[in-house]
Amino acid sequence: MPADDDSKDINAPLPRMTREAALKWAQDYTAYMGGIAGVDIDRSTEVPRFRNCVGKNDEVAEDGRFTLTYYVFAEVPHTQHTAAVRALKSRLEKEGYEMAGYREYQDAYYSASLSARHKEHGYTVMADTNKPKKTSPDSMSFSANVPCMLPPDAEQQQF
Repeated sequence: MPADDDSKDINAPLPRMTREAALKWAQDYTAYMGGIAGVDIDRSTEVPRFRNCVGKNDEVAEDGRFTLTYYVFAEVPHTQHTAAVRALKSRLEKEGYEMAGYREYQDAYYSASLSARHKEHGYTVMADTNKPKKTSPDSMSFSANVPCMLPPDAEQQQF
């Protein structure tokens, strides 16, 4: 359900997942995205970031719920960035992802970019050309993000 849906019950049961399972999904999904794009993901560049979930009115529960933002990099010649995002767009749309943003590579300032959200589960994924100041222009980032999850053994806090 979309995060901006005002009719959503603030205390509706959250999906459950361990942090370890969320990290494994993100690692596996970015590897899958790399396969679709035809690139080799460099696992030594992985950055997992777990955060507390923040509610619509800035509520922060103390029941262990979390989100995960995970990204990795791949060396990809910038001449292949458009092909990479085209391949991802085609496959992800077939798998229930809705494009939130899409741009093909033009140059270092109008780089390739794709962001998508799974319509049913709320997972988001991204693929982007890296800006020259951060890394090589022949580099792409691949990101997989897990929405708010509650650990399986936690009792959900009510608001």
